[in-house]
Amino acid sequence: MENNTRDQDKPTSGINFRDPEASKNQNAFYKYLLAGVGALLVLLVLFFILNNNESHYEKGVKYTREKQYTQAIIEFQKVEPEDKDFALAQSKINYINGLKAAEQGSNSEALVFLNKVNPSDEYYRESRLMIEKIELLNNRAKLENLNESMSKTKDTIVVKIPSEKTSEEPVTEAETSFTDTRKPATYPVRNLVSEFKKQFDLANRESKDKKRTQLIILDSLYNNFRATDNSRETNPTVIEINKNISMWMQNRIDFINKQLSGIAESNNNSLRLLETQGDSAYSRLQRLLSSK
Repeated sequence: MENNTRDQDKPTSGINFRDPEASKNQNAFYKYLLAGVGALLVLLVLFFILNNNESHYEKGVKYTREKQYTQAIIEFQKVEPEDKDFALAQSKINYINGLKAAEQGSNSEALVFLNKVNPSDEYYRESRLMIEKIELLNNRAKLENLNESMSKTKDTIVVKIPSEKTSEEPVTEAETSFTDTRKPATYPVRNLVSEFKKQFDLANRESKDKKRTQLIILDSLYNNFRATDNSRETNPTVIEINKNISMWMQNRIDFINKQLSGIAESNNNSLRLLETQGDSAYSRLQRLLSSK
């Protein structure tokens, strides 16, 4: 009996008994691990599917934001005409081409492209700023050429004054240079007045942001006129012309300044009075310029 009892107390060799609770936890761990791996695989598959389904327009937008313009244009050119994003794709092609042309100094070509950018395009505002910058540079170049032309022509504002000369006496070139529009010497002053009027007309009908750019140009033209040495002028007609040009330019600059400051909205009568005075000064100036 004692031998049997001792045999029963000894552990049976070769048999591995497991704790049921540990086995349960281990199974749960493997279950969660497999679930996590499965979810990760699903996410990877979805990522690649979504990536592969990205439209040519969306790829072009991404390249544009990364400033990879060559790749962007390639993607935008793949957008079909029936695609809802076709118009914007063409707009961005024009923006990129305009940007490249401006960087290469081809301002006239840049203006052609940039003016085609769609108002609903995210780059429309940037395109308008580039256009204003190019136009300002172009106008400065015109002003420099005009100023150079005026500085070379000393008798630009000499006007023929009736005198007691006989018909046999020859009329000098200086006496006819201002009144005879066929002579090149008349061009600078007439061009100055013409250019100022053109820039004022542009400023008068442009938006507020554009007016600021035009105002810079008007100030430049006025300063160019003031830079000419008229202090020693004694001819009364020439003095009157200079006076009218100065008054007219100041009036027009003041008019645009009041528009920008909002006075136009608070006091329309004041603005209309300025406009009337400017019109009268211009008419008077034209009569003086065309006088024989």
